[in-house]
Amino acid sequence: MIMGSVDPSASLYWLSSRAAGTAALLFASASVFVGALRAGGLAGSAARGSRRRLELAIIHEALGWATIVALLIHGFVLMGDNYLPQNFADIAIPFVGPFHPVPNGIGIISGYVFMVLSLTYYLRDRFGEARWKAMHRFVLLAWVGSIVHTLGEGTDREQAWFLVVLAVPAIAALVALGMRVRGSARSEPAAPPGAQPTA
Repeated sequence: MIMGSVDPSASLYWLSSRAAGTAALLFASASVFVGALRAGGLAGSAARGSRRRLELAIIHEALGWATIVALLIHGFVLMGDNYLPQNFADIAIPFVGPFHPVPNGIGIISGYVFMVLSLTYYLRDRFGEARWKAMHRFVLLAWVGSIVHTLGEGTDREQAWFLVVLAVPAIAALVALGMRVRGSARSEPAAPPGAQPTA
């Protein structure tokens, strides 16, 4: 099928998928940004910190759900498309689809990782707080994978406006993550004199 010969009205599903995919990446970037602010102790002074962290947790959770919903729309809406027909296997199984299989597969895997790890929030008591936090950090890999997917397959990836729209929240998230890592390094207690390093 030659895309240029298709009636634009028939590509509504394709346009909807593009919009949902862009929204999913923006929501995910915002979620990473807010999560880094909360976890990195960047929520404000000690007096207001507890309340601010609670507010950030609510926003972080809402952004996670918004990302999941946008991801589901991004994938499943394509099954009704006549512009670039895809079946369930194409959108659910990594590297199976005929359209840019590698970045598409990375995007599918990233979507699964993001959704599963986001939903483990409601099971953190079973995992234990420390173990859950360690698992939750892998959301960052899903976020990076979604960026790779977008730059490798996104229809608008060569448009300047699109790159700016994606870059601004992504850079903000990276800055917040950097501040979190820097803050964590400063807060680590120093080893007592004469202590031996562990392997």
